[in-house]
Amino acid sequence: MAELPVAVEVVTGSGNARLRANRAERIELIRNSGYHVIECLVNFGAIKAPPTVSGLEQLIALAESLGSNPPTRGEHRVVRADGEPYAARSRQLD
Repeated sequence: MAELPVAVEVVTGSGNARLRANRAERIELIRNSGYHVIECLVNFGAIKAPPTVSGLEQLIALAESLGSNPPTRGEHRVVRADGEPYAARSRQLD
């Protein structure tokens, strides 16, 4: 298996404000180190997404696809471990 510049962050809970801040800092550090970042949601707030074979196959395919291109600064992907689509809430800026 070839080494790819992809980091996978497994998220098992929405956590408290301190944990969210730490995760945001960690993801920024990883991105600035030249890696793609994929957050894989297993148990996040209302999302209960135990890993499935299909979900893990999709995660591997995404990692392989991303790994063949240079990372885009300030961007990372979020997927669910069960392979279901993840609809992120949009934030409206005032």
